[in-house]
Amino acid sequence: METDRTLDVDLVDASLLIEHAPDGMAVVDGGGRLLLVNSKLEKLFGYDRSELIGHHVEILVPEEFRSVHQGHRSGFTKQPSARSMGSGLDLFGRRADGTEFPVEIALSPVATRHGPGVVATIRDVTDRVKAQAHANAVLHTIDATHDAVFMFSPDSLLFTYVNRGAVGLLEYEPDELLTMTTTDILPDFDEPSFRALLKPVLQASAESHTLTTTYRRKSGSEVPVDVVIEFPPPASPGDRRLVVAVARDITARLAVEEARDRSTRWLAVLAEVRAGLVNELPVDEALGLICSKAAQLLDAESISILTLDSLDENTSDRLEHAFAGEMVVDEAGGEILVPIVSDTKTKAVLAVTLRPQGPLASEDVDGLTSFAAEAGSALTLSAARASRMQLRVLEDRERLARDLHDLVIQRIFAAGLRLQSVQSLVAQPEIAERIAESVGQLDDTITELRNAIFRLNNPEVVEVGRRLKAIVEEANDQLGFRLDFSPRGDIESLPDEVVEQLLAAVTEALTNMTRHAQAVKGRVRLDVHDASVVMTVSDDGVGFDKSSAAQGNGLANLEARAASLGGSVEIETGLDQGTTITWRVPLPAS
Repeated sequence: METDRTLDVDLVDASLLIEHAPDGMAVVDGGGRLLLVNSKLEKLFGYDRSELIGHHVEILVPEEFRSVHQGHRSGFTKQPSARSMGSGLDLFGRRADGTEFPVEIALSPVATRHGPGVVATIRDVTDRVKAQAHANAVLHTIDATHDAVFMFSPDSLLFTYVNRGAVGLLEYEPDELLTMTTTDILPDFDEPSFRALLKPVLQASAESHTLTTTYRRKSGSEVPVDVVIEFPPPASPGDRRLVVAVARDITARLAVEEARDRSTRWLAVLAEVRAGLVNELPVDEALGLICSKAAQLLDAESISILTLDSLDENTSDRLEHAFAGEMVVDEAGGEILVPIVSDTKTKAVLAVTLRPQGPLASEDVDGLTSFAAEAGSALTLSAARASRMQLRVLEDRERLARDLHDLVIQRIFAAGLRLQSVQSLVAQPEIAERIAESVGQLDDTITELRNAIFRLNNPEVVEVGRRLKAIVEEANDQLGFRLDFSPRGDIESLPDEVVEQLLAAVTEALTNMTRHAQAVKGRVRLDVHDASVVMTVSDDGVGFDKSSAAQGNGLANLEARAASLGGSVEIETGLDQGTTITWRVPLPAS
């Protein structure tokens, strides 16, 4: 309506003109009173026109806006001008039942016979507002999603929309991205290759296309992504179709997969190493396998196993910490030291020299720790196998010693006794002397066998005192009483050559006592002085005549052993007077 036009028809005729309008319409006088409404407005607000005619138009406005509306109406009356719908104002109407709804209003000033007025056209926009709200919610959701969402033209490949996820992923501002094409961020594609990839989607031969590629950020760095590309139909016929690409940063996923793959590789090699240990792979080969496999998995420059012998005055603090049981990781220096523990003690260190590279993955550190544990197991198993072999040897030694003692020595001893009994019956001196020599040789043989038995039962270095005690205990079994054994001085400091002759001399002296003395008491005394060692063996037996020609070789052997060390033997005896043997040798100056 034009502002200078006057309605020449009465209200009844005007009613006929607006009754069939598609929107609600009303004629309002200059004072704001409703002069005329159409049926569409009655239905829109839920009033009968009789309830509206003559009332102020604010009856159709929510109560909280009525005073404001009156002000706007007064201003419009003073400066009337046409206002079309869609003016951008958020307006609401109020129905008869009190409910409110969004509306759009077009105003047109008009002059009537009753004075200046306004023709108001009112449209319910509830559905449109809901649709817009839904569209805004969808757009907000897309914009807020963590994944990057791009929309671009299938013709120019220019971006027409990017969400905040895309901005965060690529580090560009939105207005920068909207001047770019998809190939600007795809280092693996040029335009022809990307259009070839896109073609099946655009031609609907494929609903979508998924690819794993990289995007180039504004900084120049690249980020791995999974991308799904689709070409959805338009919302309405005639709308422009756009390609949609949804991209997800897969950096974390690839890191997890890489960690899983590295762990799998470590576990596979660990299984190989364990299989070798179970199959009793020699320890050197097992440790070599551990080093070579670990070097291969780490791409290390070198891997070695350091033992305690590696420690000296030039040993680094890091290595000392490692032997103290502490894992040392010095990535800056390219060194990793992992303790190898066997039987709760650090027996060695797995030393790794790395090539220049990035930070060491936690899976690699865990793998090295596991390899060090396997190395410890290899050492433990090796020690166990050695102990098992040693046990077998000891069992064999024990069996052999038992057989020698129980069978051979007893038979030789019995043979000697028989020869002695025959010796007294032989009248010819030459034959008696030969028999005595044979008995002496048998005694020597028994002595050597006993020494051999002792060595079989004590293959390792044994304390001198324990060895002497063992010889005395052996004699106790033969004598039928316990000898008084009293060593004094630093026995364990005796030189090996003295110990060897001393033990043989004690054995020789006790053998003579066992075979000849017929004693009921005896004593073994050992005195170690700074300059000499003195061994005294005495008994209360029958004694013997030192001038007798049939003494045997026992005493001669004692003298020979002492003489070999620059010492001497003294014998005090007589018939029925017992015997005392003093065996003395000098000690080398310390």
